[in-house]
Order: sequence, then C-alpha cells, then structure tokens
Amino acid sequence: MNPADIADAFLAQRGLQSPQGLCLRRYQQDWYRYDGQIFKKVADDELRADVANFLRRDNMRGSVNRPFLGNVLTNLEAICMVPAEVEWPARQTEHGWIPLQHCIPMQNGLLNLRALRSATSEPVLSPHTPALLSRVGLPYNYDPLATCPRWMEFQQTVLPDPESQQLVQELFGYCLTYDLRMQKFFLFVGSGANGKGGDAQYTRSSSWR
Repeated sequence: MNPADIADAFLAQRGLQSPQGLCLRRYQQDWYRYDGQIFKKVADDELRADVANFLRRDNMRGSVNRPFLGNVLTNLEAICMVPAEVEWPARQTEHGWIPLQHCIPMQNGLLNLRALRSATSEPVLSPHTPALLSRVGLPYNYDPLATCPRWMEFQQTVLPDPESQQLVQELFGYCLTYDLRMQKFFLFVGSGANGKGGDAQYTRSSSWR
C-alpha cells in the first residue's frame, strides 16, 4: 500500500471518518481529535505513535521507518487540513467554511442561540456532530426549564438594583459566546469593603480598536 492509501485506511479503521465529517483535523500546526462533543488537541508524538502502531500490522511491519511514516502523516495533513483563516466554531459546506458563532456544544447537544432568540425553522438543540469544528463545550445539559436560585439570590444580595442585575446577566451571557460584534468591555467601579457587597457601578462602554 502507498502512503495515501494507508492514510485513508488509518482514518477508516480508527473510526476517524464518519458520514457527518472527519474526526481528525489539522489546524494551525496542531492536531485535533473529536471526542463526541468537541475537538481536543492531540500531541504530535501521540498521533505519530498511533500511526506507527497502525503500520505495525503483520503485512506492514517492514514499512515502519521515519521517512515512510512522515509520508503517511503528510497525506493525513492533506486530508484533514483546515485553513488557518477559518475561525472556530465553523462548519464546512460545499461552498466553503462558514462560521457558526451562534452554536454552543452542550452535553446533550448543540445549542443554537439564533434559534433560541428568535422564531426560526432551525432546531434549538441538535445532535452532536464532527461537522461542527469547536474546541470549547459546556459541561452541562441544556434545559429550557432550568432555574438558578443561588445565582439570583447572590445578585439580590450584592446588586439590589434591577438594571445592574440585568447588565451583569448580559455580561456573563456574552462571555459564553464567540460573538464579538458588540465590541464592548465592562468597567467595574467600587466594591464592598466589608465583604457583604456594597454600592457598585457598572459602565457599558465601546471597546478600543
């Protein structure tokens, strides 16, 4: 077998190729492997050892040498490469790569913030898929009926002003997304000296460029 065929066989037999998309990706000099929810970084030597062990099958043992192994890895790079200019999270289509900053991987699926905010035909929660390239996921289930009594109690204690509460909720919600279109940063002025909270001012301001 030549290196190109071996690269194809490695992806297939290691379960790294699915109808939804590749589960191994090369991006900006790093390797990433899909874990069922997100893509996690794989050390170069770990992947190299995995390919070498794959080559050590009975009919391929004589091919395990550095030049041949390098050729196999080069073919894997050609198959798995994601252009450096692609910003994750993203998805590959027949028309190219499209950003999906409104999608957040949760434990029980992919949360579509765009569908959550407005009435669209898109599902709010969809199954995990390696077609979505994301390195960040939240270790919680999406539950539209969930409440947050401890968080609300904390806000009532330190921020009795409803407008300030709303602003802080907006801030933390914004931090959960990849969307930077708002171009904002927050200035927190003042603190409670006795550890029980106190007057605080939250200033919404345009960010610098």
